[in-house]
Amino acid sequence: MKKIMILFGFVFFLIGSTSMVHADMGPKPVLKITIDHQPDEAYYVDLLVRESYIGDIQREIDQDHPEIIEGLRSLESQGWYPALVSGTQVPLFGDLKGDLVNGKMVHTFGYRIPDEFRIILVTTSGKVVVSDLVKTESFYMSVHFDAISGEVILPNLLISYAMQFFTTFIPTLLLEGILLFLFGLASKRNLKVFFVMNLITQIFLTATLGVALITQGLISAIFVLILVEGFIWIYEIIICWKFFDKQKKTGRRILFALAANSASFILGLFLIFVQMSWL
Repeated sequence: MKKIMILFGFVFFLIGSTSMVHADMGPKPVLKITIDHQPDEAYYVDLLVRESYIGDIQREIDQDHPEIIEGLRSLESQGWYPALVSGTQVPLFGDLKGDLVNGKMVHTFGYRIPDEFRIILVTTSGKVVVSDLVKTESFYMSVHFDAISGEVILPNLLISYAMQFFTTFIPTLLLEGILLFLFGLASKRNLKVFFVMNLITQIFLTATLGVALITQGLISAIFVLILVEGFIWIYEIIICWKFFDKQKKTGRRILFALAANSASFILGLFLIFVQMSWL
């Protein structure tokens, strides 16, 4: 019992330590704002934040249109300050002008995204469009901002989790299924056990790895993958040993579980990087 308590204490310590990683280690949060109904005239986009977020850290910003800069400050009397224009307490990178991506302008902000903000767009003619309050829900966040109505379309986290599930479940089934045939274990009974075993495993991975990837980013996701894979190895070894066709030798069933999990672990690392490019 004492050893079990020590083991669980160690696991909880490892999980808790993911939030104590050095502030400058690993990838940083990113917010991408895609502009819908882009204005026909020059414009800037900034994040409106509360005064408590404003500080002395300044970013070099474009000064070609001072009248737009003034427009970005138009809500200061209401307690909303343009982050890039005013300067922040913590580093915030961004571009008022944005970049053309697939025919649409995309404004990217990064490093220390505010927990909550509003989006403001100001044109050279003085048009000001402001969104409602937006809360940062994920590590890599991509939203659409309507330059006419000010509406913000947020990512659907349920869809994100579903995509994360299927992009790991299907490749894992294919990879481990090939190994199942190569080990000569592809009986009707084993195929059923194999499918249910992987379904349960992938649901568990989505509930842990998927959440970490979407809400905490790459470093935490890799850490969680390494942590949970140990439990998955034990679980799948037991399943293959106890429920696979007993006509096959125990050593072959256990060796398959070890080989399949080694292959899926490497695949999992690869898929994490692929999914990060989609977020």
